[in-house]
Amino acid sequence: GVLVHVRAADWLGFDAGWALIGVGGGPFDEHQNPKRSRRKGYCSADLMAAYLGVDKDPALIPILDYVRKTDLRATGPQESWDGFATLANRISLRFASDPTVVLAWAGLAFESAYLTNLERLEAGQEWQRGGRVYEIPGPGGVQLRVAVIRSDNPTIMSVALARTGAAIVIRKEPSGNVQIKARSGISLGDTAGRLRLAERRARGIITDDSALPDLSQEGYEDCWYFQPGEDGDIVANGTPRHNGVPPTGLDLPTILFECLARGVQATPSNGQLPTPNSHPRPRGQAVTAFVPE
Repeated sequence: GVLVHVRAADWLGFDAGWALIGVGGGPFDEHQNPKRSRRKGYCSADLMAAYLGVDKDPALIPILDYVRKTDLRATGPQESWDGFATLANRISLRFASDPTVVLAWAGLAFESAYLTNLERLEAGQEWQRGGRVYEIPGPGGVQLRVAVIRSDNPTIMSVALARTGAAIVIRKEPSGNVQIKARSGISLGDTAGRLRLAERRARGIITDDSALPDLSQEGYEDCWYFQPGEDGDIVANGTPRHNGVPPTGLDLPTILFECLARGVQATPSNGQLPTPNSHPRPRGQAVTAFVPE
């Protein structure tokens, strides 16, 4: 690298293959210097993003907001809302003699955050194009809203829940694999058992309902994985981390009405189903009986 004496530095641009950011009084330094006052409300990341013409990128804006918030409030790393600043600070102290370590680590983290934001934006657009919301009968006569989407983007499940206020979301991949995610307060254990039972019957294996308790347990069975959780249960016929699972032989109407509607329950902890929130339904998207594929 090149040793630069900041006090002697003027405008240093990319023509030399490097630039000063946050120091040196150049265009990427927001601090006050003898030539001008401080650029209030900006941090060096804002100035760099504006120079590159990416400051309006919707996937980058949340990252710039976080960097600016952490920088301008001068919060200690331990006060960072997501712990990122804490980790960056600890790594920089541990590898003080080699700043490229923290730069490489932070770069990978920010790139991952950016790609996640981009994936969520794309998921929102995809949901608008092809998402559907249906109602199924739940326990106690409660009608449950279920969001259904065919997509290879796993992020779309959380997007669908947030946009529709549905109690449950079902995603079917192009491969035929299916994932089901419920909001907190809904138990999918019995649903998992009914899916596995239906899977066996579809393959010609005679299994009566007495096997349901054994088939409703956590773990993998008959191409369905069941994972209970405080943030909501998941029943998955393969996941991004558990690929290679054969796609289910069940069609979506069977999953909805034979397995989900008959199997969904309130969690024992609160004894009642959550009430769908007041998210408006997307315009032109009716809640209706499920239409077979």
